Amino acid sequence: MKHHSKRGDLISISAVARRDPIASILLIRHGRSATYYTSWTTTQGRNRKAHNVLLWKGIEELKKQNVRWLDLGGLNTDSASGVARFKLGMGGEVTTLSGTYL
Repeated sequence: MKHHSKRGDLISISAVARRDPIASILLIRHGRSATYYTSWTTTQGRNRKAHNVLLWKGIEELKKQNVRWLDLGGLNTDSASGVARFKLGMGGEVTTLSGTYL
């Protein structure tokens, strides 16, 4: 089995308060594009808006690696309006894709 990833393809960034992790994100780089893959946060991380800082640091790292496009995932204005506002504020482009049908 061969691995096809290169150094820097996975970018994991964490926020720590008093030695305790409070938030983390994982970005995956593929060529000149990247995907926001997953994240987690604690109540303290949410209150301190750690996720916003982590994503900004991730974007800075991707930019250093010549990445020009970041997929932040879906946009849900009903049950996740704060996240939607954040994504749109980052200059997100709303795209509608066809669904999967069986």
